[in-house]
Amino acid sequence: MRSANSPSRYLAAIDLGSNSFHLVVAKFQQQTLHIKAKHRAKTELAANINDNGYLNLNALHAAYDCLAHFGTVLKQTSPVLVRALGTKTLRDARNLQDFLHRAEALLGYPIEVISGREEARLIYLGAAKAIPAHFTSHFVVDIGGGSTEIILGEQQLPQQLNSLTMGCVTFKRRFFSHNRITHEAMNRAQAAAFAKLLPLREQYTQTSWQVAVASSGTAQTVISVLTAMGLASQDLITHEALLRLRKRLIQEEDLNTLALPGLAPERAAILPAGVAILCAIFSAFKLNEVHYVKGALREGILYDLHQRLGKADPRYESVTHLCERFDLTATPELWCTAKRHLQALAPEWHFTQEQHQFLDWAMQLSQLGTTVAQHHYQRHGAYFLRAVDLAGFSQQEQQILAFLVEAHRGEFPLNAWQQLPSSQQTLWGQLALIFRFAQLERQARGYYEAIGISALSKTQLHVDITAPATAACDTHALWEQLLANENHALRHTPFRFSYTICQGAEPRASHK
Repeated sequence: MRSANSPSRYLAAIDLGSNSFHLVVAKFQQQTLHIKAKHRAKTELAANINDNGYLNLNALHAAYDCLAHFGTVLKQTSPVLVRALGTKTLRDARNLQDFLHRAEALLGYPIEVISGREEARLIYLGAAKAIPAHFTSHFVVDIGGGSTEIILGEQQLPQQLNSLTMGCVTFKRRFFSHNRITHEAMNRAQAAAFAKLLPLREQYTQTSWQVAVASSGTAQTVISVLTAMGLASQDLITHEALLRLRKRLIQEEDLNTLALPGLAPERAAILPAGVAILCAIFSAFKLNEVHYVKGALREGILYDLHQRLGKADPRYESVTHLCERFDLTATPELWCTAKRHLQALAPEWHFTQEQHQFLDWAMQLSQLGTTVAQHHYQRHGAYFLRAVDLAGFSQQEQQILAFLVEAHRGEFPLNAWQQLPSSQQTLWGQLALIFRFAQLERQARGYYEAIGISALSKTQLHVDITAPATAACDTHALWEQLLANENHALRHTPFRFSYTICQGAEPRASHK
């Protein structure tokens, strides 16, 4: 996410979906979202990922062309705050890092990949805003190209979030690869979808909701066709109308020549798979009707961006919830020490407020791994943070948080550091250094009278330590050992500590 300083900036959401990419530019005025521009391009990522999980050249070229165009549009829309998110197919792509390296250069902005649960949360955020206010409890379904999200919520808050690995593009490849629409293919696709839904069925059917809604491309296509056929009105999909559409599709037989009223040619190939999934959802959750709403992931990204700018950033709540869940004791003095060092280093090392916040979060969560074991607890905490669903965080943001937690003590996690984007490795490494020294300073309190810190380069910190003349041990030798331990832990990295240790007015040793 990249920001501009103007309070009147535009917000831009980029949805890198499994079938198409979308760009929406908007502005909030008096708490109301006003869409200024929309752009869309069909990229078919899910249709062009091979059995080994690699995006092929067709997908890559289509994606790059689209992102270059989006980048041009954004250059003409300034100032703008942009968030670009990848979903199911990018989550699965084994050549993701290669894709991101070029894609971000063409777009001009970072691209994040989100988990299925976070995708569901953002979809709900966008859909709930589009539902009339008199409906307070909602069942929301979004059938995408590579995944299907199903959510239960109350007003603006999701209660149950699920993302299933089935989508209209992947099911087209699996059940309609010969371009024939048969009873058998439709039945098999619907049964496969129903099987995916079975684990959720009991949990969801025991809960009541006032309205069921569907968002995004599949639902939009279905309502367009049903309306053109005279089977729907007012954006309402009934079970009866859906079954009639299913029957009509089977009668058409050939995907290559499929043409129905209201059906855009580019959506024809994936419509039968989408209808099969939607039929399974109607059956599994005993739905009679579903309303189509226009709010979905991209709108959810915009609302989430707006929340991040204010005081409702969901990431704060996620971190607070983890701290409460695992009874993690707050250590405000550690953050105060780190803030003092951040201020001292500000002339040479430059961090944003967002980066300061990540360091604060990492400090709050640094003891998370002790709930598993004391030995190497920083590794246990990092593993947990990479794997857990954290509302509001992208996968890259969780990777950063996990790195900072793992790097705050012990052997520097070289592999985790190298997995960060190359352009950000020095920055997050610097913050890890500050975290390490703040932790060291806190542990050694009582064994120094004053500490100063300065940056000699992008990778080297110099510390000036005034040790007390009288203490329980030789404080000069203690600090030499502590900092030697730190440099040993950093030996495979470009980062180093140099130091000067004084007792009274005269320095006894200086190491660089």
